[in-house]
Amino acid sequence: MFRSRFHLADDNPHLLNLLRSRSERGRKAEIEELIAAIEKAKANYWQRVKEQLDERRPPYIDDPIVSGGGALFFQNELISYFKEDGQIYWGGIELQEFLNEEFGKEENGQDGLFARLADAYSQFVAYRDEKLAALREKYGDRQLAEVGNG
Repeated sequence: MFRSRFHLADDNPHLLNLLRSRSERGRKAEIEELIAAIEKAKANYWQRVKEQLDERRPPYIDDPIVSGGGALFFQNELISYFKEDGQIYWGGIELQEFLNEEFGKEENGQDGLFARLADAYSQFVAYRDEKLAALREKYGDRQLAEVGNG
């Protein structure tokens, strides 16, 4: 469904850098063990996130807004979690990908602080889109464009 930069595979360069074994057999066993441990930790972490979402979730959600680094990591899980709650707004992820392309990585190769900006920016975009939709409904696209240019 979704393959993020967090993909778990025996060719992931981030995982390969963690291996200590020098033999091919040892490296293969080590990477399999590492992937299994990460998958188990991710499942545990998702369970905790899901419990918090369940605890704080309002009874009805129109369109969930999802953003931030955790949204990238848990995108498939979040799609499943919110499948009954309308259109999921992924503005934060789109912004994060844009910022990552524009500003790249920090010198140490880690993602920069763009994920923090994406959380707030996605809230703004959702608010803006909601207000624009209301104005379009009230005035129509053509008249709204004339107001914006005047």
